[in-house]
Amino acid sequence: MSTLTVDGTIFEIAGLGDVDDPLLRQGIAYWESLRGARAFPAREQLQPRAIAPLLSRTVLIDIIDGGADFEYVIVGDEVARAYSARLIHRRISDIAYEMPNTIAFWDGIYREMCREPKLRVVRMRAGHDGETHFLDGMVVLLPLGASDSAIDHIVTFGRRSFIGI
Repeated sequence: MSTLTVDGTIFEIAGLGDVDDPLLRQGIAYWESLRGARAFPAREQLQPRAIAPLLSRTVLIDIIDGGADFEYVIVGDEVARAYSARLIHRRISDIAYEMPNTIAFWDGIYREMCREPKLRVVRMRAGHDGETHFLDGMVVLLPLGASDSAIDHIVTFGRRSFIGI
C-alpha cells in the first residue's frame, strides 16, 4: 500500500479487498455490471436511479483535453460537505488556490487514471488543515469511456466520517 502525507492529511492507495463499506461495494458491483467484457463502461450508461443510495457520496469528473484539467460535473451532498471549497461545476485548476494540498493529491490521481484507467481505492485520514471537514474516509475511483482506448470521465463513490458526528 502506498502512503502520502499532504499537510497532515494522509492518503493511502488501498486495494479492492480493503473496501468494507456495503454501499461502496454496491457502487463497484454496479460499475462492473455496466462494463461487462469491456475495460470500463461509458458515462452514458450510468443511471442515477440505479445508484440512488450512493448519490450523496458520488462525484462525476469530466476529463478535459485528455487530462489537461478536470471538471466536477456532479458532486453529492456528502462530498460537498467534506471540503472547504465549492466543487460543483468547477475545474480543478480553478480550485487549486483554495485547497492546494488536497487538489494536488487528487490532480495526481486523476492524471494517473488517464494514463492507466483502472479501478482505484484511496483511504484518507484528515489532518485538519482547513481544507477538509472529515476525520477519515475511503473513495473508489472508477474510469468511464465510450471506447476501451481512453477515458472521458471518472466516477467516484466515497464514505467519510465527519468531524463532530
